[in-house]
Amino acid sequence: GEKLVGALHPPAAPRCSGAQINQTRSLVLEKGHRAQLICEQTYGHDNMFWYRQDPGQALQLLFLFVHKELTDKGNVTDRFQAKRPQTELFHLEISSVKPEDSAVYFCAIEPLTQPQWELIQTEGLAYPIQ
Repeated sequence: GEKLVGALHPPAAPRCSGAQINQTRSLVLEKGHRAQLICEQTYGHDNMFWYRQDPGQALQLLFLFVHKELTDKGNVTDRFQAKRPQTELFHLEISSVKPEDSAVYFCAIEPLTQPQWELIQTEGLAYPIQ
């Protein structure tokens, strides 16, 4: 069947001192399967964001959590869920993935605005259709 294939995008060098965000690097998924992206940060930051970027488009906010509470959410379907089991961890889950979920996904601890967003992005996750 159709596959959504994870592609690695080169990371930008963080410019914050001691900053580190680690994120799921790539996934290969059959259509209809569940995707789980895991983001871990070493800052102890209260705010954590998930963003998505479609080709040629601006970044789109998916979820903002402050502490362990959802405080802002983009225009996402119920198939997209975010969980923050502890301060350092932020999960993005996509149930029953579809080809239109193909995008680059970013986890961040500060609001991402272009063109400054590349200063604090972690590695992006792309899901092109093969």
